[in-house]
Amino acid sequence: MNNKVRNGIIFLVIVALYGGFLLYDTHKPQTGSSPVIKVPKGTLTLDTGMDQTATNQAILEGVKATDKEDGNITKKVFVQGMSTFGEGNVRVVTLGVFDKDDNYTKVKRKIKYTNYSAPQLYLNKALVYSKVNSKAQFADYMSAYSCVDGDLSSQVKVIREYEQDKNHYVTFAVTDSTGTQSSITLKAYQTSRKQTVNINLDTYLMRVKVGTEVNAKKHIDSITMDDMDYSSLKNQVDINTDYDKNTPGTYEFIYRVKTSNDDYGLTKLVVIVEE
Repeated sequence: MNNKVRNGIIFLVIVALYGGFLLYDTHKPQTGSSPVIKVPKGTLTLDTGMDQTATNQAILEGVKATDKEDGNITKKVFVQGMSTFGEGNVRVVTLGVFDKDDNYTKVKRKIKYTNYSAPQLYLNKALVYSKVNSKAQFADYMSAYSCVDGDLSSQVKVIREYEQDKNHYVTFAVTDSTGTQSSITLKAYQTSRKQTVNINLDTYLMRVKVGTEVNAKKHIDSITMDDMDYSSLKNQVDINTDYDKNTPGTYEFIYRVKTSNDDYGLTKLVVIVEE
């Protein structure tokens, strides 16, 4: 018998033994009684400002668990999972508990939020890329925050890229644990000119209400070249925009600077005017 056949037989024996164990474990007689979980009546209202630990503590408050053999096992109750939003933005939480004999019981509890808002997308840096780096990972330009989940930056996805009027557009999206998706479409600016000056802003994406004035120059945080401060160039920065504070929409402020030594820099600020 060669090694290949021997190893195959050993593998089949192991699979058969494991399958038999699972069958026995599933159908073995239960030891003792199943635990009982009691939850307060009604829908629990939570504040979205709490972290996950505080949220779980609030969900478990008032919950009681007992077992005929073990007595009070309330401290063993855990949050097994939460559903996405259902009717009326209500989520269903599954609570579970094991007794010492591994008997398991689960129950459902409904929760809702007092001040929920959809997740927000932000720019980490200007959506400007060079011709050399045209295959930039656009998702790296974005971050996201959820009032129920916290930082969702790693879950931002690019769901569409397209060309329109010789401009390149990218649509980003993120979904939080409630099942709510937020998306945003932004223009990606491609430049073939080498940038040696960094114009750093304190923000690259703003949301403002209709009628809000924007002082673009105030958002210049610093200007650097070769990691050295060149804030003296601030007054040489040209800013171009078609911003209309009275019309909802997405606008860009384009910042450019060029020195006497032909050093060049470009960045942009996106402003979304909302009703």
